[in-house]
Amino acid sequence: MKGDCEGNDGLSWCSSILYVLSALLGVYSGAVTNSAQARLPPESAARIELLLCIATCLGFMWFCTIDAKLVGKPLIQLAKLGIFLGWPIGVPLYLLWARGVRGLGLLLLHGVLLFLVLVCSILAGTYLLQ
Repeated sequence: MKGDCEGNDGLSWCSSILYVLSALLGVYSGAVTNSAQARLPPESAARIELLLCIATCLGFMWFCTIDAKLVGKPLIQLAKLGIFLGWPIGVPLYLLWARGVRGLGLLLLHGVLLFLVLVCSILAGTYLLQ
């Protein structure tokens, strides 16, 4: 029996976490940076941005690790570190390596959807504080 973080269920959970993180980042950006009433001290704003950034990096690394196990091409530790530190370049390279052209289609689909979630949540966060 597969564990919680393996197989299609783990990939679904990981994708869900990435979409929630995208929505949180959008709400934070829309509510805090565009509203005079919700200004945070610079230290707090930097900590929140760092937390969201680290969570996003971990989410993408987790996604690639689970997908690699699912495809049957496990990642070495150095590849995981590379994906964590440079996910905007590491994730497309991983998907191209593991899934070929189909991986680029997957990247395009999720990239567009994550961007739409981000934009909608920015608009919602801006609208709610006006």
